[in-house]
Amino acid sequence: MLTPRDYPDLTKIPDAPTNLPSQKSWAELQAGLQASAKVLEANPSSKPVAASEIDQAWAKAEQQAIEANAASVPTQQNAAESDAWAAAARAKMEADIARLPPT
Repeated sequence: MLTPRDYPDLTKIPDAPTNLPSQKSWAELQAGLQASAKVLEANPSSKPVAASEIDQAWAKAEQQAIEANAASVPTQQNAAESDAWAAAARAKMEADIARLPPT
């Protein structure tokens, strides 16, 4: 059964924002982007590097090295092992905090 508390209080709707971008600001942004494009067209050496020119072979080799390394394989833990690890980590953290000088 619905109660009056289940409905939103429509008397508290905020006013519409007044600082949204206007048509003029969008036109200025477009003009700026078009000016930047003309600069890039006039000076070919300033163009950004195309995706096809980027050599990513090193990244693939690094990823394969990580995947081939047995030490980087995720460990399989059950809930009891996870709880024990969390309890040990919390105890160490609390002990470290206890050793801090008073503030």
